[in-house]
Amino acid sequence: MSWWTILFSFSGRMNRAKYWLCVLIFYVSIFSTLYISIDVLQTDNAAIIVFPAVWIHYAAAIKRLHDLDKSGWWVIPWLCIPGGQIILGALAGTPGTNRFGPDPLATLQAA
Repeated sequence: MSWWTILFSFSGRMNRAKYWLCVLIFYVSIFSTLYISIDVLQTDNAAIIVFPAVWIHYAAAIKRLHDLDKSGWWVIPWLCIPGGQIILGALAGTPGTNRFGPDPLATLQAA
């Protein structure tokens, strides 16, 4: 799976390690963008630059839900409840193939 697919695609499944990597990328890009936009450039146009980071975050959350055999629409309550992001990253995915694709850990173990 390419990095472009990992970061920007809404299809497939994602294991917990890749999910936490995407969350880290999200928060680093958000905070660095806000710092550069507000402190360095002294502008409030950060929303244009932050959009790809938000896209990455939602794509990762939806693929993580797919690993739990849930529809992507479950991202709405999961990201709105306090601690939902942590719970989403802590739950183990469904073993084996589900309706969203093969087990992402099975491909790592086979290699």
